[in-house]
Amino acid sequence: MSLPVLVGVDARPVWASNFYFELCLLQDVAVDVLYVAVNVQYPGVVHGTMLGKHPDALTVEEHYAAIKANIDELKPLQVGIFVHNVRRQYVI
Repeated sequence: MSLPVLVGVDARPVWASNFYFELCLLQDVAVDVLYVAVNVQYPGVVHGTMLGKHPDALTVEEHYAAIKANIDELKPLQVGIFVHNVRRQYVI
């Protein structure tokens, strides 16, 4: 199965001043949505692996704890939302 090529997909800047408007757009298309992808960007790393281990040597639980510690400490810089409808069209 080949993925659709998206031409002309623009990023929509959302700030406090237009948040409600953009939220209403998402609610309007929610009925026809099949896929939603969310991407959150954080500014960096505050806590290392905490155990002094190389990240590849961590267990799943230790890796999760390191990521969670950083997420709990940092505020998101950017949140991306990508929405496709049942006809595999980019919606917003």
